[in-house]
Amino acid sequence: MRYSVLGPVRAWRDEKELTLGPPQQRGVLAALLLRRGRPMTVGELVDALWGSDSPSGAVSVIRSYVSRLRKVLDLDSASGGGSSIMIPVAGSYALNLGQDALDLGGFEQLVAEAAQQRTAGDLPHCRSLLHAALDLWQGSPLAGIPGPLAETERSRLEERRLGVLERRLTVDLQLGLHREVVAELAALAREHPLREGLHESLMVALYRCGRQAEALEVYQRARRTLVDELGIEPGPALRDLHARLLDGDPALDAPHDSVDQLDAAAGPADASGVPALPAEATTAKGGEEAGTAKGSPSGAQEPGVPYDLCQLPATTEGFCGREDELADAVRYVAEAGSSAGGPDEARRGPRVLAISGQPGIGKTTLAVEAAKRLRETFPDAVLFLELRGHATPVEPAQALEWLLRALGVPVSRLPSTVEERSALLRALVRGKRVLLVLDNAADEPQIRPLLPVDPTAAVLVTSRRILVGLTDARHVSLDQLPQGGGLQLLSRIVGEERVSAEPEAASAIVDRCGHLPLALRIIGNRLAVRPRWSLHHMAGRLADEEDRLNVLAAGDLEIRAAFHLAYRQLAPEVRQVFRRLSLIAGTEFGVQLGSVVTGIPKAEAETAFEELTDSSLLHVGGQAGRYRLHDLLRLFARERLEAEESPDDVRRIEERMTRWLLIMATAAGVKQDVVLPAADPSPGSAGDRAPQEGGSDRGLVLVRMESSAAAYVWLEREREHWLAAARSAAELGLHLELVRFARAMHWYSDRVPRGVPWAELFASGAASARALGHADDEAVLLNFLGWAQLIPEGAAEAGLATHQQALALARRIGNVTEEAWALTYIAICLKMLDRPEEGLECAMQGVALFSGLDEPMGNYTSRSQVGQTLCAMERYDEAMDMFQEMLGLTEILGRVTAEQSTLLQAYTNHLMGRALAAQQRWPEAVDAQVRARKGLATAQGYRWVAALVAFHEGMARQHLGEPAAAGCLRDALDEFTNLGDLEWQSRARAALAELAGVAGPRYVACASTATPS
Repeated sequence: MRYSVLGPVRAWRDEKELTLGPPQQRGVLAALLLRRGRPMTVGELVDALWGSDSPSGAVSVIRSYVSRLRKVLDLDSASGGGSSIMIPVAGSYALNLGQDALDLGGFEQLVAEAAQQRTAGDLPHCRSLLHAALDLWQGSPLAGIPGPLAETERSRLEERRLGVLERRLTVDLQLGLHREVVAELAALAREHPLREGLHESLMVALYRCGRQAEALEVYQRARRTLVDELGIEPGPALRDLHARLLDGDPALDAPHDSVDQLDAAAGPADASGVPALPAEATTAKGGEEAGTAKGSPSGAQEPGVPYDLCQLPATTEGFCGREDELADAVRYVAEAGSSAGGPDEARRGPRVLAISGQPGIGKTTLAVEAAKRLRETFPDAVLFLELRGHATPVEPAQALEWLLRALGVPVSRLPSTVEERSALLRALVRGKRVLLVLDNAADEPQIRPLLPVDPTAAVLVTSRRILVGLTDARHVSLDQLPQGGGLQLLSRIVGEERVSAEPEAASAIVDRCGHLPLALRIIGNRLAVRPRWSLHHMAGRLADEEDRLNVLAAGDLEIRAAFHLAYRQLAPEVRQVFRRLSLIAGTEFGVQLGSVVTGIPKAEAETAFEELTDSSLLHVGGQAGRYRLHDLLRLFARERLEAEESPDDVRRIEERMTRWLLIMATAAGVKQDVVLPAADPSPGSAGDRAPQEGGSDRGLVLVRMESSAAAYVWLEREREHWLAAARSAAELGLHLELVRFARAMHWYSDRVPRGVPWAELFASGAASARALGHADDEAVLLNFLGWAQLIPEGAAEAGLATHQQALALARRIGNVTEEAWALTYIAICLKMLDRPEEGLECAMQGVALFSGLDEPMGNYTSRSQVGQTLCAMERYDEAMDMFQEMLGLTEILGRVTAEQSTLLQAYTNHLMGRALAAQQRWPEAVDAQVRARKGLATAQGYRWVAALVAFHEGMARQHLGEPAAAGCLRDALDEFTNLGDLEWQSRARAALAELAGVAGPRYVACASTATPS
C-alpha cells in the first residue's frame, strides 16, 4: 500500500489507485495517516473533522467512515494479512503503515539525508536530494480535505515545503547556479513578499548575473512592503546584504569551485534558457581590476568580463524529434559562417533564422542544438542572450550592454545611446564569424539594434511571435512533434524498456500531451523519478481533461504557467477572443464560425485570429481562412473562460454557436434533397419554421449555400462542429432547431451513411420532437432512426422495433406517408432477418400506399424492396420484371433532380446485376454493374454504394476469369477501408485472397492495374 498527503489524499494498492470516497471520509484517512500508526480516539477524529461544530450523530458518522475505509483498504485478498485499519483499544483507531508507505515520510527522509550531505560538504548530492524531496509534492497538501485538523496541517506542511525550497535555492546559489534560479526566486519573492530570506537570495542571484541595479531595486521594494504592511524596517541580514551590494563585496561573487564540483557530479544540466558561466571566467566585478579572460576573438577582451565566447546553455542529452528541422537550420546558417567574404558577399547581410511557435514547442532547444553543431563554423564567437520576451522584455540598451561586455568592452567604455552601442557591436564583429542566439525575443524593434550587418555573421532568433517584420529572415514555425518523435522523446527520458512494455499507454501519453515537447518532458520527468508508476497509470491521469493541466507540472516546469505568460501579453479584447475559441469542439474552424462564437464582426474576428496566430496561440489550418487551436491551449483557454466570464455569459455563447451551426447545417441539408419542392410541409411539423437561407435569425448572420455541391462541401468540412452542436442542443433547450436539423439531414445521411453517428442524431431529434409535442416530426425521425439502425449499423432487430413504433404512431395520427415508409423499411428488416414472405407482404402494402401519394422516392424505394425481397426468395424473373418497371419509372419521375434520376437508374442496374449474378448470368451481370458504375461516377457522395457496385462487378468478372476483377475488388477494398466498414473490408479481402489462390499473386498484382471495360 502507498499513501499520499502532499497533494490530494490518495491511496494505491500496487499500481491500482483506490477510490477513497467523499471528502470527509478521506479526511478520516488523512488524520490517521498523519498520526503515523499511533491511535486516535473517535473523539479526536470528530474534532479533526468538525472541531467544536460537530453535528449530532458525529460518532456514528466516524464509525461509518472507518467501516467503509476498512473495506477499501482491506489487505486480506492482497497479502493474506490483517486489515490495514485496526482497533488497539476500545474506541480508538490506528493505521498500519508499511515502510516508505507515506509520501510525507519519504519527503522527511530525503530532507534529513540532504542535511547530512550538506554537513559533509557534498553540495551536489544535497541539491539532488532536495529536488527529489520537492518532486514528491503534487499540489496543495491535503487538497480538498475539510476540517480544523486539515487546515492546521495544511499550513504547517506548506510552511515546511517552502522552508525546504528556500534551503534548496540556497544550495543552488552556493553551487553557482544563480542564472538557473533567478526567475524562480523572482516569482517566489512576489508570491511571499514578507519572507526576507527569499529577497536576500534573489538579490544575490541578480548581482551575480550582473544585474546590480535590479538587485538594489529588490531591496527597496522589500523595504517598502515591510514598512507598509508591518510597520517595520528590514532585518539585519537584509540590511547588511544591501550595504555589501553597494560596496561590491567580492565575497558575493559566484563560487566557481562549486560549479566545477556540480558539473563533475551531475554532468550536463537541463537547458536553463540563460547563458552558462564558463570555467575560465574570472569572478571580478567592475571590469578593470581583474585578469584577462581566455578566448577573445581579437585577444583584447577586457579584464573582469564574466563571460566566455561560447555562452550556450546546457541542454538535455539526446536531442530528438526534430532532426529534419535541425538539419535545415544548420545547413542554412552554416552558409554564412563558411562565406569567403568576397565582393558579392559584401553586399549581403547576415543569415537570420527566426524560429517561432507556441509555448513549450521546443524553440530554444532547437536553436541551442543548432548552435552547438555550428560551433566550429563560427569559431570567433557564439553568444547566447535571453531576451525575456514572454515576461518583462530586456531593453535593447541592456541587451547591447551584455553583448558588448561579452566581446570584451568594459562597462566604463560603453556608449550611452542605443545607436552608438549598436554601431560598436557591428564594428566589433565586422569580418568575424560570429553567431548570435537571441532567445525569446519580444518583437522586431527589440532585436533590430542587435543584428550584425556582415555576411560572415549569423543570427538564430526564437520567439513566440512570428516576427514578420524581419523581411530578410528565413522563418520556421514549429508545429507539434509527430507521433514517432514524441515517443522517441518519451523513451529518452523514461527509458526505452518502459515505453516498449506499454506501447499503447505511451502513445496515449503523447496524444494527451498534445505532442508538445515541454509537456512530454514534464510527464517524462515525473515518470522517471517514479519508477513504480506504470505508463498506463499516467495515461489515465491525463485522460481527465479537467485535471490535465494540473498533472502537467513538475518542479518549476508547468504548462499552465508557460501558457499564462503568453496569454497575459495579449490585449484584453484578444484575450476574450482566445478564451471563447475554447468552446469550438472541432479540430479546425473557419472565420465565420469564429466570428459567431466570439460575438464580433467577421473582419474584427479575422484580425484577432491573425494576432493570435502571430503570437503562436493559434495555428493556421489546412486551408486558407481556417485555424486550429492546440488541445492543451484549448484546455487552458477554457480555464480562463470559466474564471473570467460568468456562467450565464458562457451559456449564452454556447447557445448562440449551437443555434448558428444547426441552422447552417439545416440549410445545407435541405440543399441535399433530391426531390423538387412540392406542397408546404404538413402542419405541426418543424419544416415550416426553417429560417430564410442567407438571412439572419435572432441576429445570427447566415451564409448562403449557392449550390448542392457547395452545401455538401460545407457539411463535410464542418462535420465535427455541427455534430457537437447537435449533441448539446437538447441540453441548451434548442429542441426546435434540433428537429429541423435532424429532418434536413435525411438525404445527406443517404449520401454519407457511414462515418456519422446517425442513430444517435435521429434518436435525439425524435426525443426533441416528442418534447415539443410534434407527432408528425416524431414519426418522420423514428423512421430515420430505424433506417440508421438497419443500414449503417446492421442492427435489423433494433431497426424493426423502431419502424414498428413509427408505424403505430403514423397510423394513430393519420400520417399515411410515414406509414408507407415504415412498412417499406419493415420489409427490409424482415428480409434481413430471413423472413422474406412477411417482408414481401409489407413491401407490397408500401407500394399500394405510395401509389396514391405524391412521393416519387417512396414509389421507387417500395418497388425496390419488392424486387430485392423476390430475389431473396429466388423468384428472379418476377424480380427482374420489377426492376425493369423501376427503370421505366425513373425516366418519368419529374419530381426528382436530374442527378438523382441518374443515380436511381445506376442503383437499379446494380440490383439487376446482382439478380443476374445469382442466376450465374455473368456477362450480363458485368454489363449491368458497368452501367451502374458509370451512373455513380457523376454522383456526389454515395461512396459506399460505389464500393458495393465495384465489389459485385469484381466478383462477376472473377467468374469470367477477367484480369480486371482484381482492380475492381481493390477499388472496393480501398473505399470500404476509407469508410471504416469492417464487414465489407473482410469480404473484399477474402475475394482477393480467393482470386490470388486461383490465379496466383502475380496475376492479381498485374491485373489490379487493368481498367474495366
